[in-house]
Amino acid sequence: MIKGSFQINVEMSFFVHATEDKQKLFDKIKLIFNLSSETFKENVFEGHYGNPIIKYTIYLKGSLAKHVLKLIFKNLDPVDKNLLLESIEKRIDEHKNLYLRVEKSGLFKNFFKLDGSNVIHFKLSPKNKNVKNVKDFYKNFIMELEQE
Repeated sequence: MIKGSFQINVEMSFFVHATEDKQKLFDKIKLIFNLSSETFKENVFEGHYGNPIIKYTIYLKGSLAKHVLKLIFKNLDPVDKNLLLESIEKRIDEHKNLYLRVEKSGLFKNFFKLDGSNVIHFKLSPKNKNVKNVKDFYKNFIMELEQE
């Protein structure tokens, strides 16, 4: 594939529970990924015991999407990176979206770890939906980001 030919849109979302320090978490996510507050959508839900649960969502395109993904893949735990590449097909849906979940707790230790129970959700979508082999597309995209 031609270098730079990867264009991906990203939907990033996470929940903040009543037991979490909303501002501390939100500030850390904005700082790490270099995002601004006004670009996040905020939805408030009521939890099982009446506690508020806030869901933040942001849609990233172009260089900002690439920047966020580059940070994740360059700082991803090596074991998780191999696991991701080996299981990438299981993370892709019928609409060519790739789903990643990154633990929130790792953000405060400046590393990224996949999956877990309290995570940031990433939904990656190729801008060009005519991609033939989507598994290879994502694998090549990840490898390209690591080389930059």
